[in-house]
Amino acid sequence: MKKALALILAATVATPTLAWGDREQGVLQGIVGTLILQQMHRNSHASQVPHPQPVYVPGPVIVQQPPVVVQQPPVVYQPAPQNPIILQNTGIVCPQGLSAFFNQRIDRYGRIYYVFDGCR
Repeated sequence: MKKALALILAATVATPTLAWGDREQGVLQGIVGTLILQQMHRNSHASQVPHPQPVYVPGPVIVQQPPVVVQQPPVVYQPAPQNPIILQNTGIVCPQGLSAFFNQRIDRYGRIYYVFDGCR
């Protein structure tokens, strides 16, 4: 509506200019009249169209799941054994049904080693 009033004001101010003839003023009045009618038509049409109201339909209740926090297990570093185990003669094969037995020994450096004792 403000545009329409501004156009009417512009048309009335431009009309008395003497540099324009009757033809130019008639064209200007026709353009301004057309714009005013278009604006009035838009305003009346916009007020007649009802806006759709939102329709609420009962549906399933959505339960938001709590976030899942995945924590990495702590990394445990074990130091290398100070006394490595040394097996003497690892190529021993006992007959089926028997197991190899070893005796534990400690050398002069404090390392543990095993000596084959026999199959039992």
